[in-house]
Amino acid sequence: MVMRREGELQGDLLMTWAEMPRSPGHVFYDRLQELLSEAGFDAFVEEMRLTDFDHSQRYLNHFKMVPVMILKCKYCGAPVPSEKRDCQACGEDNGAPNVRLAESEAERRALARRLRDAETSTRARKCRDVLERFGVAVLSSRAVMARSLAVVQDLIEAGRTYTSYQRQLASGARVAEDNAWDKTRTQVESALFPNFQQDIVFASLSLDSRGMSGYGAYVMILKEPLIARRASVFEANPYDLVEKLGWLLNKPIPPGYRAILE
Repeated sequence: MVMRREGELQGDLLMTWAEMPRSPGHVFYDRLQELLSEAGFDAFVEEMRLTDFDHSQRYLNHFKMVPVMILKCKYCGAPVPSEKRDCQACGEDNGAPNVRLAESEAERRALARRLRDAETSTRARKCRDVLERFGVAVLSSRAVMARSLAVVQDLIEAGRTYTSYQRQLASGARVAEDNAWDKTRTQVESALFPNFQQDIVFASLSLDSRGMSGYGAYVMILKEPLIARRASVFEANPYDLVEKLGWLLNKPIPPGYRAILE
């Protein structure tokens, strides 16, 4: 059943935003909005939202197959596996695998994004100068290794070459200690440096030339010109990062936490 229309169709009712009545608001919220705008809070929240999405997406990508990027030899053009330094065809040195990994486009993009997030966050919290001072201080940091007197003395007097933890285990020169660290160290290192963990010697960046005392009371300062082209860095102890960020050791490590030393 349809109701009968007595007259013409009624026209549309339109009202602009400017014509709509509005309450005067509250002085507290008006002032709060001014302060948030001055601090760039809206941009900060938007950046955090995008960052959380990207982080979640990277975590979900752990469950997908990640293609292995094969480098072409700069001399002969033959493929160089990601874990190899030298070309398997001509023997040309193509750079340290850990440095190539840190220089990859994915690592650079992710690291740049995290830096922008840090800049936005510190600006919103009005402590940007702290971030800038830290960045300047890091430029003068030095790579150091803390070891016992016996190890240092052996390196000096016997003229030995310091080898990685993994190579010491493989050769029998060292026995793993019965602690939680040594029980999981191999799996952590293999996740950080897939298929070339045996070539990695660890040091720490120090602002005051002091080392990690748990490894010994004597500190060896590494000469930067001798390590710059083969060294990469993490923003913190990678073992701590694995635990703090919940990285899955049977999946690729998320990009954005490592960089080259140079």
